[in-house]
Amino acid sequence: MNLHESDLKSRLVRFLGRKQMPRRFEGKPAPMDDEIAALAGVLSRNAPRGAERLGMWWPHFEDRLGEICGSMWPTEKEIKDAARQATKESPQGSLAAPEIDLRPVAITARKMMRNDPVGEEWLWGRNAVELALSGLIDRETMQRYRSGAFLARKATHGEAAALVWEAEAKDRHEAAKSVWQGRNEPAVHRDTRVPDKSAPYSPEAFAAE
Repeated sequence: MNLHESDLKSRLVRFLGRKQMPRRFEGKPAPMDDEIAALAGVLSRNAPRGAERLGMWWPHFEDRLGEICGSMWPTEKEIKDAARQATKESPQGSLAAPEIDLRPVAITARKMMRNDPVGEEWLWGRNAVELALSGLIDRETMQRYRSGAFLARKATHGEAAALVWEAEAKDRHEAAKSVWQGRNEPAVHRDTRVPDKSAPYSPEAFAAE
């Protein structure tokens, strides 16, 4: 969970504390936690990102949600509906919508933030290096996906095969990192001028070259 999701969940839990919990969750902490996680997930997908925008948007959202759900906890649909209304009412709602980043790396990052499946090429190798350097996901998210891929392969092919696959994937990733570093190191500019053979020989000048 990143800072944005943590902030949203904290705000949501405070809001739920003012409402009546459904009786079906009484004495059942696990289902209650699952419900809060589901509500927070809907909220995360519909709330604006950025502390300043969220701060402007939240009062509108909380007012609309309170009107919709009354004294009870809201449903996932009610959170989605309240979020859409708040987006229209809040100051940034009247502005042009921000341009959506359609780069493959950005699309993949959004999928991972939603816990959607992605290809293994985004976990190890060149694409994974690009994704990590983009800053669009955190280390925790990447590690969670890598662990999931390992466990899935272990369940299908056995632990030994999964360990071999993981070792090869790590080698491929290190090679991709080396290639990236080589391409992005500052270029070394050499003096390609034709030497002036009429100039007197200087051992010091030769050594400097």
